[in-house]
Amino acid sequence: MSIRSSSVRRGPLRTQMAIFVVSGRPRSGKTTVSAIAADFLGVQPVISSSAVSSRVEARLHLTPGTISAQRAIDPERFRPELIAEGNAMAAAGQSPGLLCVQAGSRVIDGMRRVSEVRESCAEARKRGLMPIVLFVENPRDAARVNDNSEGPGLRLLADAIIINDSSMTALRSRTLLAIRQASAWPASRPE
Repeated sequence: MSIRSSSVRRGPLRTQMAIFVVSGRPRSGKTTVSAIAADFLGVQPVISSSAVSSRVEARLHLTPGTISAQRAIDPERFRPELIAEGNAMAAAGQSPGLLCVQAGSRVIDGMRRVSEVRESCAEARKRGLMPIVLFVENPRDAARVNDNSEGPGLRLLADAIIINDSSMTALRSRTLLAIRQASAWPASRPE
């Protein structure tokens, strides 16, 4: 997938935003929405599981980078191990999303816990950032397994719900509109 780089002007409001992309189901479009949001802000997106991968690799005695390489081929590979480790980290007060915010990330894809989003938003505010939570759902595949028991709670925390049921162009437009509305981006300002 390739998100075309935009030629938007960078402004102060963009430097103040932190965008957290969540959903209730895998393959809802979180990574695509994160890429669009990161392009809008002019930063690199981070997948929250990146804060977990090295811990799982160490526990399973895998070479560093193994999980990333395997998940590029099969996104479901290591999902249970990453979820379990992320849950353990959150229980210990070091949720993956929070660690990403503390490392300076401003677009984070895939937080799985209500507490993780709340802690990450609080940390972003402490850092002088305006957190925006985007919830992505893809109603075209309602039968797909929901592997996130906190999905409904995450949806309630969202500043905007993005429906991914159409084209890439529509998803991009909906994402940018959601960011502008959630941030009170002035209508007269260019993207």
